[in-house]
Amino acid sequence: MRRTVEIKKVPVLPVARVALVVFLALGILVGILYAFLFSGLGFLAGMLGGQPASGEMLTIQRLGFVMVPIIAVSYAIFGTIGVVLWTAVYNLAAGAFGGFELVLEDGIRTERTAAPVAGRDNEV
Repeated sequence: MRRTVEIKKVPVLPVARVALVVFLALGILVGILYAFLFSGLGFLAGMLGGQPASGEMLTIQRLGFVMVPIIAVSYAIFGTIGVVLWTAVYNLAAGAFGGFELVLEDGIRTERTAAPVAGRDNEV
């Protein structure tokens, strides 16, 4: 049995919670990437400069690892704000113009969806 459902409103708080967790995880991954990038650049700059680990090079190397929580929190905050704004825009637009329509179907198959194949058991 098929039925059509229209999504006219999306609850903002559950969407915000999911967005917060997703963007926090994404921010941690991006922060780790920056940490390795800055650490490698600091090491490479120290090697090319001919000095054994000067203060500036150590600062660049440590900056990458300090950036991990900063980037993660920034991604989480700004990503969640963006998702909340888009959810509010969707709710306004869906109220004015109509929302997404989903076609839901039961898991029971009562009709054949493909043509029978010769040489196979074609019972449903």
